[in-house]
Amino acid sequence: DWNRTSLPGPLSLSLSQAHHLLLARSDDGGGTALPMAKYPDPILRIPSSPVPLSAFRRRSHWRRLRSIAEALKRTAREEGAVGLAAQQCGIDASLIFIDGAVSAAGTGKGGA
Repeated sequence: DWNRTSLPGPLSLSLSQAHHLLLARSDDGGGTALPMAKYPDPILRIPSSPVPLSAFRRRSHWRRLRSIAEALKRTAREEGAVGLAAQQCGIDASLIFIDGAVSAAGTGKGGA
């Protein structure tokens, strides 16, 4: 029955909007963790957009992707998750973080 998202602001941020949000948070000491939706949040049912090829062609776009990937990593680790989709943080991009530092046995001593 839950039909609202727990995420603040718009339901989906573009890569550029997410990057600017991260820059603003780092300026005020807020860190780079993002809000994270959890099941049964309806945002998890919204298909995400593919990351455009242009995001891989320019150094500035690579930096943008890297900052978002770092924020996904930090968020996943703070939330105790082994993986996190950008969509779970309200970012409209088919981008995921999977923690290779967690082994199959869950000891945290595994490799990539």
